[in-house]
Amino acid sequence: MRYSKDNPPLGFYVYCYLREDLTPYYVGKGSETRAWRKHHKIKNGFFQGVKVPNDNKRIVIVEANLSEVGAFAIERRLIKWYGRKDKNNGILRNRTDGGEGGSGIITSEETRRRKSEANKGQGLGRKLSEETKQKMRGRTYTLEVRAKMGAPKGTVPTTETRLKISASKKGKPNIKNRGRKMSQDQIENRTNSRKSNGKPWFTEEHRLKISENTKRALAEKKAKKLAEKLEHFNTLFIIEAEG
Repeated sequence: MRYSKDNPPLGFYVYCYLREDLTPYYVGKGSETRAWRKHHKIKNGFFQGVKVPNDNKRIVIVEANLSEVGAFAIERRLIKWYGRKDKNNGILRNRTDGGEGGSGIITSEETRRRKSEANKGQGLGRKLSEETKQKMRGRTYTLEVRAKMGAPKGTVPTTETRLKISASKKGKPNIKNRGRKMSQDQIENRTNSRKSNGKPWFTEEHRLKISENTKRALAEKKAKKLAEKLEHFNTLFIIEAEG
């Protein structure tokens, strides 16, 4: 079958661009009209990419109706078979070894120089003026902003902020660290910290509350998962029955 831009292959495919002597100069992978879309552009007066043949007969679909993984595999195999001109081991103008990503790409010194010139003045290595530094040093944040971005280290939250944090965490037991054992140094540090603030270590009542909240949170999580599984199975049975 002769494919064209108006009649592209189904699924993913691998294609080749041929020279006038019918030797391939580019191997690619694509879908829909990729093989007929241009692969080149002019940037800063330099030609980049590969030109698409004007003659549709020199655009050859090697394999069609493939999965993306299969197309990548064939693309890599053909590039390895014919070799790359920039590596001096073949006849293709491909700049990578094929497959997903830019594996095997070779960047010339000229390309590196142009990228370096383009990046200058874009903040890389830029020195801030004294005026800008002073503005940054004098910048202050409101309590609301600090609460959103995290208060700077050493800042003591106000009583109002502490009450807001406490209210937001009520009813949400922390089970993230469940089962983690503290070292003896950590236990002593916490004990000494609470004693120095006039607060006793966990009372029996406090321990029971933590245990109950943890058990309730785990039970709710388990029940939620079970409900999701039942809903999933019911959906499957309905689809099967209707089919």
